[in-house]
Amino acid sequence: MIIKAVIFDWGDVYLNWKREFWNVIAERINVGIDALEEEVKKYWDLLGKGTIDDKEFWNRLGESLKIKIPDNSEMWVEERFREDFSVNKGVEAIARNMAKFGYKTALLSNTEKTSLSYGKRNGWTKYFDIIIASCDFGIMKPDEKIYKIALNKIGESPEHCIFIENDIRYTEVAKKLGMNTILFDNRKQDINYLKTELIKLGVKREIFENLSKS
Repeated sequence: MIIKAVIFDWGDVYLNWKREFWNVIAERINVGIDALEEEVKKYWDLLGKGTIDDKEFWNRLGESLKIKIPDNSEMWVEERFREDFSVNKGVEAIARNMAKFGYKTALLSNTEKTSLSYGKRNGWTKYFDIIIASCDFGIMKPDEKIYKIALNKIGESPEHCIFIENDIRYTEVAKKLGMNTILFDNRKQDINYLKTELIKLGVKREIFENLSKS
């Protein structure tokens, strides 16, 4: 099997994710975490699709919870991304070396415009040749359309691509379209597991032999 491109998910794959921020917000606006998360679910996908902006998201949340959201809330999405996420250095090193060895690398993520902008500014996307973010296309995984957009932008047949993702719902769609997949969650599996799975699918061993020297 000839692999030409590797597609990474962001949260829990390329990025470490603490999942602490909504607790911070619940305390900040003095509501229960369960009530907050229930309302967030109603509007978060709209933000992820770029249908509403940060201000509209917080306004809708405030209206649903019947509370006044502070004026500085427009900065909270960026704060969430900054405080809750960090680059997984092992996965980043794999992406970096893949680029050196001629593989195409891509990001396919359900993410918000503010988060994507923060990630770009801080170098969290620098080893991706192609970025396919839900907020840019108004489509989120597991909708097949965003996978097809990714394949079109990458310019390779599905069988020559590997999709690394932590959510089995999303890998199943990729498989259906003919992609190779690796179900990988950086909270549960270490970098050696990811290396082993990539090699099984035909990625060059040299990438990993030189990893620590890069």
